[in-house]
Amino acid sequence: ETLDDRKKENQMEEWAAFDRSATRAELKRPEQEGKRWRCIVALEREKLSLAGYESSLYETIHRHAPEELISRSRFSAVTRSIFGFDAVTPGSVVDPKRKKLMDDVFEAFDEEQLDAIPWRLVVVMLRVAS
Repeated sequence: ETLDDRKKENQMEEWAAFDRSATRAELKRPEQEGKRWRCIVALEREKLSLAGYESSLYETIHRHAPEELISRSRFSAVTRSIFGFDAVTPGSVVDPKRKKLMDDVFEAFDEEQLDAIPWRLVVVMLRVAS
């Protein structure tokens, strides 16, 4: 077996691994998209103001995270303020249903598991759903 043969074999193994990975991602995509829309529909039922007001979703998130992605911790703090939960006081009351919803939204949009989501996509999908 020559060096060229081994290189070709390694390349073929790398391509096969890439194909398996791409196939898994393609199969997962519709499921992930469905999860996103289910979360968006549930979030839309909360009747949040999307934009145009100081306390609307877009303005509040943009004020705290003007960049493209928002981290999990910042998203949690922002959504707590939008829903009126005191993020500072220990033992403050949090609506468990809303907290789970916001956790589900984050998980649905954190497709690459970067612990950050494209928050503008959430707002656009909410606009489409409303």
